Amino acid sequence: MSAWRAALRIARREARRSKGRSALVVAMIGVPMLALSFADVAVRTGQLPRSEVARRELGAADLVATVVWGGPIRQEGLYGYGSDFESAATSDTVPDPARVLPPGARVAPRTTVSPVTLEVPGRAVYGEAEQVDLLDPLADGLVRVRAGTLPRAAGETALSERAARDLRVEPGDTVTVAGRPFRVTGVVVAPSNLSAQRAFVPPAAPLPPAAAERFVSRAWAVDLPDGADAVALVPSLNRLGLLVKPRPWVLDPPSYDDGNYTDAAGIGAVVLVAGLAALEIVLLAGTAFAVGARRRRRELALVAATGGDRKDVRRVVLAGAVVLGGIAGVLGVVGGVLGVVLLRPVLGRLSGSLLGPLDLRPLELGGIVLLATGTALVAALLPARAASRFPVIAGLTGRRGEPRLRKRVPIAGLVAIGIGTALAFWAARRAFQPVRLEGDVVMYQPGNDFLLVMVGAAIAELGFVVCAPAVVSSLGRIAGRLPLSLRLAARDAARHRSRTGPAVAAVVAAVAGSVALSVYMASENEQARRAYEPFMPMGGVRIGTQLPDGTPIPAASIDAAVAVLPVRERVDTFAVASACSSEPCAAWVLELPEAYDCPPDDFACHRDAPRPGEIKAGPTGLVEWATGRRDEAATGALRAGRAVVFDGRWLRDGKVTLALVSAGQDGSRPLRTVRVPAVAFEAKPLGEAPAVVMSPETARRHGLPLLPSATFVLTERMPTRDEQAKATATLLTGGPFVEFHVERGYESKTNVELLVLALAAGFVTLAATGIATGLAAADSRPDLATLAAVGAAPRVRRRLVMAQAATVAVAGSLLGVLAGLVPAAAVVTAQADFPLVLPWPALAITVVGVPATVAAVMGLLTRSRLPLERRLA
Repeated sequence: MSAWRAALRIARREARRSKGRSALVVAMIGVPMLALSFADVAVRTGQLPRSEVARRELGAADLVATVVWGGPIRQEGLYGYGSDFESAATSDTVPDPARVLPPGARVAPRTTVSPVTLEVPGRAVYGEAEQVDLLDPLADGLVRVRAGTLPRAAGETALSERAARDLRVEPGDTVTVAGRPFRVTGVVVAPSNLSAQRAFVPPAAPLPPAAAERFVSRAWAVDLPDGADAVALVPSLNRLGLLVKPRPWVLDPPSYDDGNYTDAAGIGAVVLVAGLAALEIVLLAGTAFAVGARRRRRELALVAATGGDRKDVRRVVLAGAVVLGGIAGVLGVVGGVLGVVLLRPVLGRLSGSLLGPLDLRPLELGGIVLLATGTALVAALLPARAASRFPVIAGLTGRRGEPRLRKRVPIAGLVAIGIGTALAFWAARRAFQPVRLEGDVVMYQPGNDFLLVMVGAAIAELGFVVCAPAVVSSLGRIAGRLPLSLRLAARDAARHRSRTGPAVAAVVAAVAGSVALSVYMASENEQARRAYEPFMPMGGVRIGTQLPDGTPIPAASIDAAVAVLPVRERVDTFAVASACSSEPCAAWVLELPEAYDCPPDDFACHRDAPRPGEIKAGPTGLVEWATGRRDEAATGALRAGRAVVFDGRWLRDGKVTLALVSAGQDGSRPLRTVRVPAVAFEAKPLGEAPAVVMSPETARRHGLPLLPSATFVLTERMPTRDEQAKATATLLTGGPFVEFHVERGYESKTNVELLVLALAAGFVTLAATGIATGLAAADSRPDLATLAAVGAAPRVRRRLVMAQAATVAVAGSLLGVLAGLVPAAAVVTAQADFPLVLPWPALAITVVGVPATVAAVMGLLTRSRLPLERRLA
């Protein structure tokens, strides 16, 4: 222990003496630890105590019962339930929970209606209206008041903070809720749903009128008498079709199996990124320790000269790692905690709910400090070993000799590259092997396979790192063909492999992770592009005819929107309506011919019954709309009063059969059939195109009821974004809920993500390369001082530094690209439907742009005048 105490004392003094290098190491290790501690504290703080969850969901009630079915249900845990279709009630009778509750229980209704319009002159949003008495003690905790007071009278309301902000209203203003005016008394937030567009009204306020498109959720908060068991009431309330949240279950949720679905690709991405990031930190910090050990050779040689052995020298270097790693871990934890404290409001908005009390776990935060210390120790192992083997006389005299490069070292690197690549490809193929099928869903259980992918990628990357000195050494052989500055830089890099090798290795680690991610994202983007199927002809526009609450959009608004667009043909369509005026409800569908030949892999063909909504009526342009092709024979058939089907197997004797099918409790049965003369237009329909189209006159002639469906616009060219914005503005009354879609083909968000990733990777690579080359340049200051002594101009020294930076960056970037391709190609090629795509722009930024930028920055930062360094004889 006395030896370690002395080594730690030396390390502490060296850290204070070399503040710049120490700060660099602390930053390289501390920043990832800051991010890790920030994530740990943020996640723990976001995991609410069960008492707070109960307060937000139940208020002060002992249980909340919500209508979910018209008959008895079988509840499974807090949220799951099963039901029997035959037992469903056929009326709108609202159950009365009071009749199964014990005497003395008090019930407070909570009813929510959505969607409803919340509007003020000139602005409108769609949201919910919740009828609840917020002044009732049972509602304590459901909302928190931000401004004003809670509503009391029938004509008062409290708006959620999001709705008040979007409508730009304050307490005292008037807002219209579903056509009725209310005075805003306050602004509140629901702690678990900060983004809610909601109006809270007292129980005396009338609810919005019923509509087919509106959903009404009815619930009751129950206050039980002392001694009553809320859980014991669950079965009796279930028999009324009520899903129950008893407070004991919210405080201690019952366990039940909700399925085990594994996102294999997501797990793989996280494991790969985490593993490569850890390796990058180790290599970057290792570079700093290697350069630090080189600059401390005289000090370490004095330790050996005064009686210390190789263990003592290694101990001194490792003690420096313990000191700097511990400082980095502590600062990272403190910074992460402060980040959560300062960014609580932002984190709440991002998560959509208010965070709980600050939750600090000492064991987890202490583990992060130990992780930082361990990372620094791992990074310092090789520099410590190399420093202990350096000759004492050479260290005392200041000579900077280089050990001879052994041929077996690059051979070992090549073997590691081969083994790591083979392991990564083998493990990736195992990870994407389906092990269980549930219907049409392929389930993956990757287990440790993705960990093996990361291990293989790390082995391959370490192989490239091991080969870095050999690559640097080979630069000297081609230096004679390069310009003066690059020739000097290449020979200097080959001469000082122990300085340049770690710098190149650090760049390899920085580049490999970004290349792996960018290749995977580019391949995923290409796979999505190939799988994309347009829903409309290119440039086509679809405009819905109804708002979410079922209100028709005024025809004048649709006309104004169409007038803005480059219209070639307008197609107003109708759907054959369902008949639901009486029970049972019935729908018009296509009747499957007996001779219909279904391909074995065509799921849509093998369904039990055709889906409703496959029958459309409209003008002749509907054919082009459905297929993207114009056919004179098909349009002529529509004009002649015949229907058009897009699959000839639907025809029987030149006619298509339409059936009005009921969906009652006794199963489906045809109520009426209609046979319409039809022709086949063998073309693949686009998107969700109908199976059969006809003119409105033909539909009416055969007694088919029609309802306006949508307005389609075939355009002369692709509408501009400006035209789309102007057309949407004419439908402002529907806000963002109006159906207005322009078919622009596959629009990849990944392109933006790739650009962001390229910029982020470029920044990381730039920073890592700058750090590595800066450390290498610091070690080469004696050479620059020699140039100054023999009369070299400042621009010569600056060019040499730029050339050194470019040499390190280019060599590391090229090796890093190859290293990053290993895990990316393994994961991509293991998925049968994924093409391997190389993102050339991102790779060009990495291989060309980053080295050029690093060289320019190093040139700007190089001092014109350098002090002469003392040489020891």
